This record gives sequence, C-alpha cells and structure tokens, in this order.
Amino acid sequence: MSVLPTLPAGCVDVVCCDPPYGIDYETRRTEGRPEHRNRVANDKNPFIWWLGEAARVLNSRGALACFCRWDVQEVFRTAIEAAGLTIRSQVVWDRVVHGMGDCRRQFAPQHDVIWFAARQHFAFRGGRPKSVIRCRRQ
Repeated sequence: MSVLPTLPAGCVDVVCCDPPYGIDYETRRTEGRPEHRNRVANDKNPFIWWLGEAARVLNSRGALACFCRWDVQEVFRTAIEAAGLTIRSQVVWDRVVHGMGDCRRQFAPQHDVIWFAARQHFAFRGGRPKSVIRCRRQ
C-alpha cells in the first residue's frame, strides 16, 4: 500500500492483488506453541482503502485482478466500481486443495473468487481466457 501513492498516474498495466478479506483470520497453526497464533494484518474489515490509488496508477488499457472470498465479494465489487473501474468478469480460482474453516458447519473452501476489472481501452491479447483457473495453492 505504501508504494502506490509514490507512482505516477497511468504508469501501470496490471494490478494483481490478494488483500486481507476482512474476516479477522487467525491461524491455528502454532507449531507446538499456542502463544504463537498469528493474525493477518489489517484483516478486521475488508481491506479496500487502496483501490482508489490502484485505479489512479492504471493506464487506459490497464486491468485489475483482485482476489476475495465469497462472503465479502460484494464489498470488494462495490469498492472497485467506486474507484472508477468497470467489472468485466468474475474468475474462480480452484485451489485444488481445500482451506481451513468450520469443519462441522461449512463446506471445505476449495476456491476463491477474483474480480477482474479494467479501464475502457482494455482488451485481451492472444485470445479469451476461461473464467476458472485450476492451480494448486502453495
């Protein structure tokens, strides 16, 4: 976030980001030490405050790919549009393996959603990509 304000307007082709979703995530992986539980920084609320700067630095053919989760996707969509970008598609990232969550009351989350937004002169080069990306999470 500290880099975007230092960049000149219109100097970036693509912004690809995976911001904190606003779910107050805390890892239970403690490596044997319960006092070492970790929280994601800036994750109390969906971290959308940088989107205006991201839109400012995109050039007229630029695009944004913003990862988010199903339960906060509308907050991100609204913020992206408020920043002046046009949502063009929603992409699904199939992570192949499922993540953490409520093991008794929720499906095991195996995907994230990606809002794909662009400036008015954006166009894909070399063909139209599919809206599902299957790539194992590392």
